Amino acid sequence: MPSEKGTGVSETACEGADGCPNSPDSDAERSLIRRDRCFKVVALFVAAAAVFSLPGCGGGGSSTTVSSVTIDPTSITVPINTRTDFTAVVKLNNSSTSTTTTLTWEVNGTAGGSSTLGTIVPSTVDAEVGVYTAPAAVPSTGTSAVGQVSITAVAQQDTSSSTSTKTVTSNTATVTIGVGTGLEVTPTTAIVPAGAGHQFAALLNNAADPGATWAVSSSGGGDAGTISSSGLYTAPLSPPPGNSVTVTATDGASTATATLKVVYSDHSLNGPYAFSYKGNDASGVLGVAGSFVADGSGHIVSGLEDFDSFITGVSTQVTFTGTYQVGTDGRGRATLNTGQGTTTLQFVIS
Repeated sequence: MPSEKGTGVSETACEGADGCPNSPDSDAERSLIRRDRCFKVVALFVAAAAVFSLPGCGGGGSSTTVSSVTIDPTSITVPINTRTDFTAVVKLNNSSTSTTTTLTWEVNGTAGGSSTLGTIVPSTVDAEVGVYTAPAAVPSTGTSAVGQVSITAVAQQDTSSSTSTKTVTSNTATVTIGVGTGLEVTPTTAIVPAGAGHQFAALLNNAADPGATWAVSSSGGGDAGTISSSGLYTAPLSPPPGNSVTVTATDGASTATATLKVVYSDHSLNGPYAFSYKGNDASGVLGVAGSFVADGSGHIVSGLEDFDSFITGVSTQVTFTGTYQVGTDGRGRATLNTGQGTTTLQFVIS
C-alpha cells in the first residue's frame, strides 16, 4: 500500500501472511532505524581498520638484531707460530643465541690481522670460532705491553639486512705472544718394526725447520738404520743391540733428539738361510737339514731339505715353499709345504 508522506521515507513492500509485522509505525521510528543502521556500518568500518592495523602473528614487522657478542678466552699466552681458538657467543634481541651469525675477527682492530701481529680467520667447522695464529716473532709493540695484541669479533647488528652499516663489537681478548720453544724433534718417541720407515719432523719455535740436518746412532753399536734429509727414518732389518736408536736434528748451535725402539718383524727374515733340526715325531726319530729363501714379507719362496726318518728312511733334495711370521721379540713360526705333507717349525732370530 502507499506509504505516508515523510521526509526521505521510501515505499516498503511486504509479503507473507502477516504483512510487515516489524515495520515502523511512524517517521520517528523510521529515522531511528536509519541512524541505527548508519551507526552499525560506521562501527563495522572502524573495527575493520583496527584489524588491518594489528601486527601479524609472532610480532611481524620486527627484525632480529644482534644485541651483544662475547668472546672467550679473554686472556691467553700463545707461543710464536702457534694456533689457538676463540669462541664467540652471539646474543639476539629476542634473548636467543645465534650459532650462524657471520663474524669479522680482528687483531688490534685490523680484520684478519697481519703477519707481524698474527692472523685470525673463521673456523671452517664452526661459524662462531676464530682461529688465531701467532706471528713468527714477538711483536716489538703491544696494546698494553710489548708482545700483546687485542682480539675482537664484529657482527652486523641487523642480521636480516644486507645494507645495514650498524655493527656490534665484542669484548676485547688479550693475547700475550710468548717466546718460542727452540728446536724440537717430533715425535719424541716411537716403536719402529725392523725394515720399516718412520717420519720425524724438526720444529724451530713451533714452525717446520727445513734447514735441520739429521743423524741416527745406537749406544749399543750395530746397525742403527738410516735417515733422510727430510727426517724419514728407515730401521735396519734386525734391531741393534739394546734395540734403542737416537735420532738427532741439528740447526746451527741448536740440537734436539728423539728416541726410538726397533723391534723384529717379518723383514728380519729376508734372504737365504740354512737350518737343521732333529728329534722325534709320530714316526719316531727324525733328522732334517736344508736351506730356504725368505722374501722379507712372510713368504718362503723356495727351499730344499734332506731328512732321515725312522719309518720312511732317507729322502734328499725335497723341495718346499711356505709362510712365516716373526714376532717383535724375534720368535717366529714357519709352515713348510712339501709333496709329503706340511711341517710347522718354531724358530728364534738372534
